[in-house]
Amino acid sequence: RVMGLFEEEFSLVPLNSWLPAMKKGNPGRHKQVVNLITRIMAGDHYQFTGEQDPSGEYLFEKGGLTVPYPALSDGYRSFFGWLGDLLHHVCMTTPNGKKLVENRGIVMVDEIDLYLHPKWQMTVVQTLAKELPNIQFIVTSHSPLIVGALEWMNIIMMKPGVKQSSKAERIEWAVHGLDADQILLTEFFGLKSTRAPGKKRQLKELSLKARDGDTEAAKQILVEMSKGMEV
Repeated sequence: RVMGLFEEEFSLVPLNSWLPAMKKGNPGRHKQVVNLITRIMAGDHYQFTGEQDPSGEYLFEKGGLTVPYPALSDGYRSFFGWLGDLLHHVCMTTPNGKKLVENRGIVMVDEIDLYLHPKWQMTVVQTLAKELPNIQFIVTSHSPLIVGALEWMNIIMMKPGVKQSSKAERIEWAVHGLDADQILLTEFFGLKSTRAPGKKRQLKELSLKARDGDTEAAKQILVEMSKGMEV
């Protein structure tokens, strides 16, 4: 159950390799899985239908359009890839007489934001934690949107240590609810600016002129801060 974290050639367990058999063998569990996926995908996402096409691929629906799993975007396929594997292990380890949401465990997900639309990055961790409340999720990410959706005590930053080692640190910096630009300028990411280098140089040059009394340069700063360099 941890091979996928360390071996690139190790395959996850796809949803269509185990869920169809459960529809006949354990319809109650099957219904729980379908309902769980439906709740996780609630909102402006492709909805899981629980049905399969003639080739055995699961179908998803959005805006009246039915799409098989292989035709989904990289973000959806990546997410459903590890979600199907996760739910397989949850099903296999849930004791008889217990619901899937009652199962306990620790789940580690590397780069949880990979290929995900920014809107989804802002909610994915909370959604998983809500729908699987007894599972502790440990995820890695380089996304300020993931960071901004969490409270600082739930964030551990990995910093380089001696001899190519790493050390884990908590930074007491309230980031929950900040926008992406603000978060990128905190110690979590350490950026001095989120502007493109060319734009940054342009604004610095205007600032120096304005500091020397150039009123036109001061006015131009406000204009340049509100537009891109292509204009």
